Amino acid sequence: MNLQRNGIYITVFISSLAIMFLQLLAGRIVAPYLGQNLFTWSGIIATTLAGIAIGNYLGGRIADRYRAINSIPLQFLIVALCILIIFPLNRVLGEANFLKNLQWEWRIFTHILLLFIPAFTALGTISPVLTRLLVSISPAEGTSVGIFYFASLLGSLVGTFLTGFYLIPMMSYPILVGISIALLMMISLVYGVVRFLVPSDSKVLSFEEGSDIKRERKALASVEGIPFWKLLMASFWAGAGIMIVEIVAGRILAKNFGNSLYTWTSNIGVILAGLSIGGYFGGYLSEHYNVRKVLTIFWFGSSISVLLIPLVSVLCTTIPFLWNLSWSSQILLSTIIIFGVASVFFGALPPALVKLTSGGSENERGKRIGLLYAMNAIGGVLGVIFTAYIAIANLGSALTLVLVAFLSAGFFIWFSKRSMYAYIYPGLVLILFLSAMAPRYPWDSLALQLALKPYRAENVVYEKESQYNYILVKIADVERPYVLDLVLDKMIHNRKNLKEPLKLLYPYEFLLDAIVSQFDNKYSKLSKALLLGGGGYTFCHYLEHTYPSAQIEVAEIDKEVTKTAFGVLGLPRDTKLKIYNQDARNRVDDVLKEKASNPNFEYYDVIINDTFSDYSVPFHLTTKEFEEKVKSILSPKGLYLCNITDSLAVGGLLSSMVRTYREVFPHIYVFRTQKDINCRDTFVLVASNVEIDKNEVVRYVKQKYMYDVYPLEEDELEQLLERNKAVILTDSYAPVENLLAPMVSLTEDTPYLRRLAKIARKMEQDENYSAINDITQIIQERPNLNDGYFLLLEALYREGRYAELVAWSKKTIERMPSFPKGYVYLGNAYLNLGNIKSAIEACSKALELDPNLENVKVNLSTLYIQQKELQKAETLLSNVEQFSPKIKPSALMNLATLRYLQGNYNEALANLLEVEKLQPKNYDIKRQMAIVYLKLGDKEKAREKVMECLKNNVVVEKEIIESVGLTPIK
Repeated sequence: MNLQRNGIYITVFISSLAIMFLQLLAGRIVAPYLGQNLFTWSGIIATTLAGIAIGNYLGGRIADRYRAINSIPLQFLIVALCILIIFPLNRVLGEANFLKNLQWEWRIFTHILLLFIPAFTALGTISPVLTRLLVSISPAEGTSVGIFYFASLLGSLVGTFLTGFYLIPMMSYPILVGISIALLMMISLVYGVVRFLVPSDSKVLSFEEGSDIKRERKALASVEGIPFWKLLMASFWAGAGIMIVEIVAGRILAKNFGNSLYTWTSNIGVILAGLSIGGYFGGYLSEHYNVRKVLTIFWFGSSISVLLIPLVSVLCTTIPFLWNLSWSSQILLSTIIIFGVASVFFGALPPALVKLTSGGSENERGKRIGLLYAMNAIGGVLGVIFTAYIAIANLGSALTLVLVAFLSAGFFIWFSKRSMYAYIYPGLVLILFLSAMAPRYPWDSLALQLALKPYRAENVVYEKESQYNYILVKIADVERPYVLDLVLDKMIHNRKNLKEPLKLLYPYEFLLDAIVSQFDNKYSKLSKALLLGGGGYTFCHYLEHTYPSAQIEVAEIDKEVTKTAFGVLGLPRDTKLKIYNQDARNRVDDVLKEKASNPNFEYYDVIINDTFSDYSVPFHLTTKEFEEKVKSILSPKGLYLCNITDSLAVGGLLSSMVRTYREVFPHIYVFRTQKDINCRDTFVLVASNVEIDKNEVVRYVKQKYMYDVYPLEEDELEQLLERNKAVILTDSYAPVENLLAPMVSLTEDTPYLRRLAKIARKMEQDENYSAINDITQIIQERPNLNDGYFLLLEALYREGRYAELVAWSKKTIERMPSFPKGYVYLGNAYLNLGNIKSAIEACSKALELDPNLENVKVNLSTLYIQQKELQKAETLLSNVEQFSPKIKPSALMNLATLRYLQGNYNEALANLLEVEKLQPKNYDIKRQMAIVYLKLGDKEKAREKVMECLKNNVVVEKEIIESVGLTPIK
């Protein structure tokens, strides 16, 4: 019997591995026709679970009607045949006219459903047959089912890591599919051979119970009275709950670690590992203890562990131990800590529910097990759809998890003895749920303390979770509240100056501007452009304004990002941009259809690919097939530009993209924006049918933006390609995540940013001396960490170490010459050292970079007044009424001083009166008003102001007191 059971465990391990293998490959298989986006992955996951649900039900029926030794060989053969037809069927569906006429969302779903439902349904029939066989030959049913679940989920786990980390980078997708077909047919053959070797009346692989199986069922008494429909509902929620957690886990991890191969593999792997461990313990405990009590504990554990996920995810970022680990290790350990416990509890539920089916007729056992499997899978399907399409966008991650905890608490009550104490915990969860939904303090205080509602920092202007991104808009610099950063997940995608919305602030945008300008001047006036990826729409809006006669189109997949650009980042509502909220490859395919049907099709002069996000690279936009599509819609002299993140010291993705582009375009150019080859850099790749002048691009950027960019020479490119053994990226083979992995390990800054955040909190406690030492150490370890330089400047300023501040300000300016902040600190340092001339020069340079720096205008006007350069001071203060409320009083004070020195006492008084309205308790203003009143000959008014000062114990000069006819107090 042990040999039979082990054979069953091995078989279910392989079948589960095949399911995950096919699921991970599915996205790569359909991407050439459908792109890669939320709808493709939701369709794949939903189709997988739907197929398994249907298969589980059919498998239960098969298990009750046929001997396993007869059905298993045929089942595996059918699976192999279903997988065999995937590639030709994918091609047929991709060209099918009835699908092309559907909206993209429905086309994607229908294509995936028709393509993969046969294979996943066939795979879904296997587990119920094996489970039915296992319980008929096992003396310890609960333990055996637990091991069965463990083997099944372990197969899924191995399939996930094996496919994602090893197989996809090593082989093309058709070869991988061919290997899987061969393996499945081999299993079919093995079972077929066993079928002929085993006599038909043998009890081996039979459903007939032997005498050793007829035993007392220890737990039956505890399950009497539990209807089967109740078990089905519990199985449904066990599947739905964990799938909701898994989808939400991707969003939570993205906030801290971005969207990358590491985050998704860790997410899927940890969830599957937790389910495997939970499956084993669930089976073991339900075999040896009262099943109802065991289930009650599991429901309670699943609820409270999910409820604590948001808080644990926040606390994880504060653990210094994790900061010192490699990037991939940080992600994996954080995922285990945050989601591991909930996965174990949810994994323990299905074996216990299967155990509860043992009280009925043995002839119906397989059917009941199949129904439990099916309901679990259906719950998973609906959980995925609910989370991806509704919950995240409308409730957010944290509130979605509270909802899961609340519903799990409901099952806790349902399976418990329903004593008064059993209602306390669900009541608490309900209170927390209501607190998380509350719009304002103090009603949401409980939810805020448990991180069930996101805390909004003072510099956060807007935040929103969409189906694709965690969107955050924050003030980039407290001194410049009009400069906003658009953050998608954890990466800053765009910086926008609301006062100068057409001003480009990122070096890669400088390059795009230079290259497009050269095309417009050298080859042809820009008439039509397509931008793949909109983000903050800064460059899109810049092109629209710079080339008003051109038709500018934008394909941005996330509608919420587009809404953010309009509502928060100042994109004009009357823009002439033609915006398409769809996947970039989908948009290109639509253009190709338009080209085929329109003999007067107008080709694009420029296409810009700005879709890459941090370490998340949409592989289907990197392949040779996609570049060929792009080339086919470009004008003969058109340009294709793409910006990517990599490091020249590694360059795995960069080199493969260059080699791929060379397969399609005759001229390839690469520009980098950082001098240091070891840092993470943003590269701009240029592909075209015509040559461009690299040196002219460099001169343009230097002259217009005062920034140095660096073209890669031909010999440098050849060395890069040779060193990395660059591959040609195709729709069948594009391991982009793996090509980026070495760069991630080398350049990831998040651990250092967390250390800086901790140091910033020390500075709030005036621990500036130790903060300086800590920041200096970080800069030595990571010399390209720009945030470290700015925090060091602030610490030096607070500590009064002005000579060092001068030195570090100059280093910061050398690194970031287009950032005004370095000049601001340099000016403050010179001012405190008494070097007024150098302070004026530094402040003037800061204003040259950003004319909207109001605090610098006020400080510089003060210096000009001190130097008696009144005309320059007046120029700076000319639009004082437009100053922000925070700065306006200081500006008016300087303007009053200026008018006083010019002898214009009435205007000086008017300015002081305006300041008095803004700051009625500022008695220094009243003292100055007394002086002006004296100049105007109004001694009575001057006396009133002096008396107000004296009543409030404000020191007034003896001469002023005597001038208004009062006697100074001795």
